[in-house]
Amino acid sequence: MTSQSFEFLRTKRAALADLAGLAECYAHPDPGGSLTKQRPHHARSTPLIRTEVAMCHRTIRR
Repeated sequence: MTSQSFEFLRTKRAALADLAGLAECYAHPDPGGSLTKQRPHHARSTPLIRTEVAMCHRTIRR
């Protein structure tokens, strides 16, 4: 599903972009459903962000 805000993710993280687009579609008509759809997105993106931040910190320390 395409998204207005999360298409930048599609090149490297297509599944995350799809989940975010789905949540974005639900945001206005069904806010509760949108939160439910966002949960898997956050569950997948948090470890990725942690990994990337840790790699940046390792690079800076060297």
